[in-house]
Amino acid sequence: MNCNVLLDGYKTIIRKIYSVKPYYKRIRQLLLNYRKIHARQKKIEFSYLIAFIKSIIIIGIVNKGRGEYWIFLIWTLLRCPVLLIDAITFAIYGYHYRTVYGLKNKYQY
Repeated sequence: MNCNVLLDGYKTIIRKIYSVKPYYKRIRQLLLNYRKIHARQKKIEFSYLIAFIKSIIIIGIVNKGRGEYWIFLIWTLLRCPVLLIDAITFAIYGYHYRTVYGLKNKYQY
């Protein structure tokens, strides 16, 4: 297989799986199916609070995919509020993946 064809196919797959809408759709499905082994409530640490505030500013206000971020957070609060910390973590992971692969300002929808 030609190297350029392989690389273009890889980029297409990355663009599709880390685009905002498909990513949040997969994470919602994950949260619906997710069952914690230990149902203990996590103690909210200061670092979690700082991460949440940064995610609101960067993903929820500055980023182009902010609408999907807010829909995702509201959906999590209504459907599975116990998993809110996990949902925020996955939202941050998605932002990180889009940044690493250069999708932060392109291919958001």
